[in-house]
Amino acid sequence: MGDVAAGGGSRGVHIVRHPAGLVGGYGAATRRKRGAKPLLKEVIQPYCAPKRIRGRRSLSAIQLLSQPLIQSRENSVSWETWFGQRGIRFDRSEAHPLQLDPSYVAIETAVKGVGVILESSLLTEEHVRAGRLVAPLREARPPSTSYWLLPLRKGAPPAMVKAHKWLLEQANLSSSA
Repeated sequence: MGDVAAGGGSRGVHIVRHPAGLVGGYGAATRRKRGAKPLLKEVIQPYCAPKRIRGRRSLSAIQLLSQPLIQSRENSVSWETWFGQRGIRFDRSEAHPLQLDPSYVAIETAVKGVGVILESSLLTEEHVRAGRLVAPLREARPPSTSYWLLPLRKGAPPAMVKAHKWLLEQANLSSSA
């Protein structure tokens, strides 16, 4: 078997291809094509320790600019992009986001109350459930992304068919979903 190859696709959709035919992708949840099945859905949004919002129910996007911002290099959305999507000017020279890698280090820093992180709901889920992190901004519909799996090519090897079926089962999808 060959190596898995990953590359940027068009319009923020990243495609991962395996030489034997297993193909997956990551990108906007609404951009599924060619019979792709969603495996995981995530929301990239700000998170912080509860003490950062000081008893308030939420902060506005503008108020986040006055908070220490934390980011990871590998995030699919930067603070610049996130604020820009909300029509808010983000000046990196004024904000000075703290760059911490990998993501789990940045997340732990946010848990300790150092600042606000822009991160995946998949990676922060455990901390949110335990009350160590909260989403300080209440948005009606935060944008989401998905990891998805494309159908197998005809004649895919049995091992690839088995791996494809297993991934669909793990995501609670039937082969006809």
